[in-house]
Amino acid sequence: MKRIILFGAGKKGIEALEYYGKKRVAFFCDNAEEKTGRWIDGIEVISFSKMLELYSKDFEIVITPNERGYLRAQLELNGVKNYSEYYDKLFWNIDQRYKTEMGMLKNHNAQLQSYVDECQKLDLFFQFHEFKELTDRLLHNGALCKEGLAFIGTNTESNFYGNLDALLCFAGIDKTEANYFPVVSHQDVTYRKLPVYMYDSAVIFSGERYKKLIHERCKWIPVFTVGPYIYYAEGIYNSNQRNQLKKRWGKILTVFLPHSIETTQRNYNEEKYIDLVLEKYSGQFNTILLCVYWADAAQPVCSYAEERGMHIVSAGYRFDPMFDRRQKTMFELTDAIVCGDPGSYVNYALFYNKPVGVIRAGCNLEADISREIEGVARSIEYGSDNGSYSKIFYELFSDRLEITEEQKAFINELAGFDQIKDRTFFENVLSLNKMIWNICNWDLSDYQFAVQQTYQNLEEAGNTELFNTLKSGLRKE
Repeated sequence: MKRIILFGAGKKGIEALEYYGKKRVAFFCDNAEEKTGRWIDGIEVISFSKMLELYSKDFEIVITPNERGYLRAQLELNGVKNYSEYYDKLFWNIDQRYKTEMGMLKNHNAQLQSYVDECQKLDLFFQFHEFKELTDRLLHNGALCKEGLAFIGTNTESNFYGNLDALLCFAGIDKTEANYFPVVSHQDVTYRKLPVYMYDSAVIFSGERYKKLIHERCKWIPVFTVGPYIYYAEGIYNSNQRNQLKKRWGKILTVFLPHSIETTQRNYNEEKYIDLVLEKYSGQFNTILLCVYWADAAQPVCSYAEERGMHIVSAGYRFDPMFDRRQKTMFELTDAIVCGDPGSYVNYALFYNKPVGVIRAGCNLEADISREIEGVARSIEYGSDNGSYSKIFYELFSDRLEITEEQKAFINELAGFDQIKDRTFFENVLSLNKMIWNICNWDLSDYQFAVQQTYQNLEEAGNTELFNTLKSGLRKE
């Protein structure tokens, strides 16, 4: 029997050591450099490069952390395919994990919800300063920041940007059913390969880019594509309110500031960026909106933009269910957009046939992305072909306000302009996911078997509608 290298020297790694025993475990490995060379209960922590060197000498690698998608990617992109994964029943049984986490983290989620509730009361087209104060309080809430500024639970990613909420409301599905619904991925901006390794169960994307890649790795994970999530959201203003605002503001340009996130500051001259935008476009529009991502709401650039005559707006928090609704209203009102780098706003602009301009000249728009998750530096791109994606993006998009068929064709693979679904589709997806979870009893280790069994059961029963919906999410042979 091969000896084990436990990849991940955190709490789960120590649990795994107890499970496998010291006689079986030869080493820990961790991406956090400060852990390399340390000893945990008599077991040395080695570097990733050292693990790769030893791996060829008949050691078995076992992944231990909860954020295992990052480590799967790191291993497979370095040629390691036959690793295994440690899991306890609490991790692998989604239903029990969800209930336990909701109990343990009830206070965390309740605090975050209080900020979201306050935000939803604000009209972020006209109450940006109140939002700025709320954001500043959130970013300085030590307890929340320590745990991470997101709702913690089974479908954490689905809660980003109001994507799940938009789909459920559109389909008339009660939110109490959300735990049965597939994960709604927000990976719709650039060509990163990481999502290929992140999902163990059914997942929804906007376009077909990741569907193909996931199925190359694993054919029995259902991947459903539904087009731009913003399509399914209901705007925050009715047609009469929009008409009144449009009459007041006239021809509108919306500028999307290259943004930070709560753990990362963008590294460029923001004031110069504003100056370049105004120099290029101010004479062509009656009103210029600056859409600010929430983590930048308290930055000096907002005051500078206001001094230069721009009107500041925001779509809200990343984890606010109103986010997509506010963005939809922006695209209903605006006549064109300007941005500095790729983002979902480009997808949405092209979907709504709004011309896109890109301003880069004179600005260093490189991001400092040294944030760590589970000890894995985010600067590791995990096989990203983002370089070639960016090259094509900046060849197709310039400071000219335009929309071309070449742009739409390029963005479509990620944005899914041709993937729009009706209400029945989402009802069918929910029914299928319930069938699958019932067969595997919420045990992820049996999930792919349950998908195969559901496929066979539907085919034998002649349930054409559900069968075809499931088949649409699986790899085409």
